[in-house]
Parts: sequence; C-alpha cells; structure tokens
Amino acid sequence: MFLKYVSDKNQTKISCDQTPRNVFYIKEILDNFPEAKIVNLVRDPRDILLSQKNKWKRRYFGASSIPLKEAVRSYFNYHPITISKIWNSCIQNSNRFQNNDRVKTFKFEDLLSNSEKEIQKLCDFLGIDFSGEMIK
Repeated sequence: MFLKYVSDKNQTKISCDQTPRNVFYIKEILDNFPEAKIVNLVRDPRDILLSQKNKWKRRYFGASSIPLKEAVRSYFNYHPITISKIWNSCIQNSNRFQNNDRVKTFKFEDLLSNSEKEIQKLCDFLGIDFSGEMIK
C-alpha cells in the first residue's frame, strides 16, 4: 500500500523498493501482490566485500550526515565470512524462484558491461518501452 501511495503521489505507474532483504520474502510478495514482478539484482560477492570493507569511512569522506554511531557500527559489523554467508543465503533464496515468470535476476556487472542489452531485457520483463535515456 505504501508503494502504491508513493506511485500515486509521484504520478507514476511503477513503484520500486530496493530493500535487499526482500529476497527472503519473494514468496510472500508474489502471493500477496498478484501484479508484482521481482527484479533481483545480484552483484559479485568480491565487489560487495570491497564495498562493505570501507563503508565505515564514508563519514570521513564527505558524508558528514552519517552519525558517528553508524560509522562505528559499520566498522565492527564488517567480516568477510559473515558477509559471504549472507550473500550465499540471498542467492540460495532467489534461486528457488529462477523458473518463476514473475522473477528475473540480473547481474550488476552485466548491466555495466552491456547496458543497452540488459536494460532492454529488463524493459521486456517489466512490459515497458525501452528508451536510450535509460542507459544514462
């Protein structure tokens, strides 16, 4: 209902929630929202590890609005084994829906290396018109 409210307020037809943990609720989302489609974006776990490793430093590189408490939490929560296990769990959960026609997985790296082709596939999946502006 919240996403519908956001769509209506912004005069759009499609709303999106990018919460990564939604991968653990795919079945519930599909069961409760018959028109919903799931776009699952997967990133190489090595890139995730690199991104998370220095996340705590963001506060000191210009993102001064990040509270010190959050920076400290990010520092202590980083562990390559834990992050790898979370990534693996997400992949296992999403793989259960790989044959579902309402769920489509895209690789982040493919979007970067072959943007036009991948965005065209995304548009086809969502049933929307492709525009070259989307690549920007």
